[in-house]
Amino acid sequence: MNDPKKVLEEARAAREQARLLLRSLLDAQTAQNKGVPVPKDLFKRVTGQSSLDNAIVATRRLVETYDRMIGDGAVSSGASEPSHDDPPSPRARVGPMTFAATYAARIA
Repeated sequence: MNDPKKVLEEARAAREQARLLLRSLLDAQTAQNKGVPVPKDLFKRVTGQSSLDNAIVATRRLVETYDRMIGDGAVSSGASEPSHDDPPSPRARVGPMTFAATYAARIA
């Protein structure tokens, strides 16, 4: 059986990776908004939403899910979790992401 402290540390590491990904996606979006040439987004042509915007929304939801998982794990183990730098986005509340989906995204 998994040690709760080990699972909590792995979740914290995965959350940090997701935050780094989110920062790089936001940097790419900023560069795109400044007029840096980017390849045509066929996904946007079909759906009306850019793949970059969709990736940002999905990554924000993932970070928020890790925050909830870590908060629940910290409460159950008695540890305290520091406050977060980035407030959750209102768009991140599109729908709940299950633990199984989060785990699947992590190992993919």
